[in-house]
Amino acid sequence: MQHVGMIGGSGAQNEQIVGQHLRLDREAAGGKLRDSEARYRRLFETAQDGILILDAVTGAITDVNPFFVDLLGYRREELPGRAPWEIGFSDNADATKEGFRRLMVELSVRCDDLCVTTKHGQVIPVEVMGNVYWVNGVEFVQCHIRDITKQKQAERIEERRSQAQKMEAVGQLAGGLAHDFNNLLGVILGYCEILIDGDGVTEPARKMIDRINTAGISAKNLTQHLLAFSRRQIVQPVVLDLNEAIERIHPMLERMIGGRVALKQLLGAGLGSILADPNHIEQVLMNLAINARDAMADGGVITFETANVEADAIYGLEHEFVAPGGYVVLTVRDTGTGMSQETQTHIFDPFLRPRSWA
Repeated sequence: MQHVGMIGGSGAQNEQIVGQHLRLDREAAGGKLRDSEARYRRLFETAQDGILILDAVTGAITDVNPFFVDLLGYRREELPGRAPWEIGFSDNADATKEGFRRLMVELSVRCDDLCVTTKHGQVIPVEVMGNVYWVNGVEFVQCHIRDITKQKQAERIEERRSQAQKMEAVGQLAGGLAHDFNNLLGVILGYCEILIDGDGVTEPARKMIDRINTAGISAKNLTQHLLAFSRRQIVQPVVLDLNEAIERIHPMLERMIGGRVALKQLLGAGLGSILADPNHIEQVLMNLAINARDAMADGGVITFETANVEADAIYGLEHEFVAPGGYVVLTVRDTGTGMSQETQTHIFDPFLRPRSWA
């Protein structure tokens, strides 16, 4: 005899079975959600970028990860409830507010070249990426802040390398021209010596030959600077007193700049000695004086000032090529029109002589 099994039951039993399945599904979904939240939290806490979670309405910080706290030197409890533009790590609160408003409109904003200031005043270059998210119907803002200090340092190194290559090319050209010019000057000065000692040279002619000889010697000195620039002439630094160098060249500078421009000295007492090539120092002083004179068409005052200074560790952090210690500072000021922004970007270019300083 064959028996047929039937699957079935009362309505209450079916509802109980369905309820059990729903409960199991909810528990499974809840477990997955908790796992997902745990993974996100681990990523949030261990991320090597600063992460800020902001209220989408007020912009107030609702959460912040440890990397951001360490980056800016704040305590974690100092930040929640305050908007980024209220804390001070942005040097432009209005721009930060405008960036937040822009983010809420565009939903995603990237800024590649910003700076933040730590609680202790250190300025750090950063890259910021902001996004607007919705989770369970709730809107919030997440901002990633990446420290790009190393990237900026690498860019500066590459820029200096490129500039060094350009300067090397200019130096080779200058050196070649200086050698050729020096040879021609040798001929000119040689004939001047022959003529000035010759018989039958009248006194007016002798004076003219002497002026030619003086100009030739000055030109020869200039070629030495070109050769030094091209690194084909040995620079000869010596221990010298900067005050004495300024006083020594002062009379010549007065003749060069003319009577409409006054030359003033404020030389520090007990000035420390420096190691430098005296010819280079004189050339620097002459160039600064001539450029300052050109900036004062209606006359004015050029001031040379020297002083001893002490560079501390904080100064060294802001100026990477200056080690802490004692230094001698030379300051040159004038009452002229000043340099344009474009000129300032080229002030260390060789042979720069701007037509206008306005």
